[in-house]
Amino acid sequence: MPDKITIVDDVLTMGRTSFTCAELLRAVCPDAEIRIFAMIRTQGLQDDIDQIVDPATGVIVGYPSGKTHRDP
Repeated sequence: MPDKITIVDDVLTMGRTSFTCAELLRAVCPDAEIRIFAMIRTQGLQDDIDQIVDPATGVIVGYPSGKTHRDP
């Protein structure tokens, strides 16, 4: 089994798809470090976007309801 797994996503919005993929991988590879990389992340309903390039490292939290929270 791999030690590290990176999920690559084109656009990260709420993070539900990537989070679900990570949960499924965790079931098969419980000891692996799982990360998500996305080329683009949405910033919600912001009125003004200061810049197009805004790299960030964050966390996606999943809830029993199936909803997720992404920060940032």
